[in-house]
Amino acid sequence: TPTTALMDSYMDKPLWVKDNLGEEYVKSTVLSHDKSLFIGDYIIDDTLNSNVANFKGTHIFFGKEDFETWDKVIAFLRKSLKQSSVKLT
Repeated sequence: TPTTALMDSYMDKPLWVKDNLGEEYVKSTVLSHDKSLFIGDYIIDDTLNSNVANFKGTHIFFGKEDFETWDKVIAFLRKSLKQSSVKLT
């Protein structure tokens, strides 16, 4: 979550998304100081700040055991997708 003390951080997040995931994901990027408001199956975060502990889905704690790298996060998500009934079109 961007900090209000550093206004440039509001641009840093969308730029990271564009550089690492692609420009098509920038428009669906949502920033909030209260992550419990988000609805979804997973949230990837490197802290417990911003009320992420009250997120209703699974918190993937980036940088901690089992999720030290993006490759491990992606492998987990792919495995989870294969085990679910969700079908990609």
